[in-house]
Amino acid sequence: MSHRATVTYLYDGSFEGLLTACFDAWKQPSARIVEHTGFQQQLGEQYVTVETEPCKFSRVYKAILTKLGEQCLRTVYLAYLSHDEERGSKILAFLRLGFRVGRSINRRLADQEVLDIQSLATFVSNERIRMMEFIRFALYEGGIYYARIQPRNHVLPVIMSHFADRLGSIPFIIHDAGRNLAGVWDTREWIIVSAEGMNLPHLHEDEMKWQRLWKRFYDKVAVEGRINPKLRRQMMPKRYWDNLCEMNLLSEESRSF
Repeated sequence: MSHRATVTYLYDGSFEGLLTACFDAWKQPSARIVEHTGFQQQLGEQYVTVETEPCKFSRVYKAILTKLGEQCLRTVYLAYLSHDEERGSKILAFLRLGFRVGRSINRRLADQEVLDIQSLATFVSNERIRMMEFIRFALYEGGIYYARIQPRNHVLPVIMSHFADRLGSIPFIIHDAGRNLAGVWDTREWIIVSAEGMNLPHLHEDEMKWQRLWKRFYDKVAVEGRINPKLRRQMMPKRYWDNLCEMNLLSEESRSF
């Protein structure tokens, strides 16, 4: 019995690169798609480095939109933003099934290909909501607001518009420290850039006063008899605490203000 070797397609990490890889891998039944950054190749395995091509990306993008619908396209995009190393392969499997069955793909939750993508998309969507709740901006000299985050998934592309709409005329930076990326809003448009070599100005002289006020409010508003640490950890997971001023400022600071 013949054995068909797996061919691994390595793409550049962009959504355009991923859909280009799906195009290139379409006729390879045992294809695997992974982002090349940080991927360790092994001797004896077959690899193809994918060059991102706008025309191939456009064909796959339009095919998803036309044959599967806008909701399905957004689900695929959210799945792409997940931290799952196999997201590319799972998206390819999902699209293969989708192009066979059409728009009914959204109702086929018993199929593993659909369940995989829905799970990834839901994970990203939930973390997006948490980021919008938990991000804390600090004011720096020059009138720039800065926030540091460490999400599991690459949520910057799906939270920047929210904060651009809310802050409007206020420039800000959201720094994904884990990925070393920065979402930058200049009051006209936002972009995502590398944070390599980013140097922040000093904190504004009023910033620590505001943080202490917020910490003081946070402490005082709590009803002692209803404090529930377990529930707090469920509603506000500890992995987000490092970037929350109300969890980091010492109580002594609040009382001495």
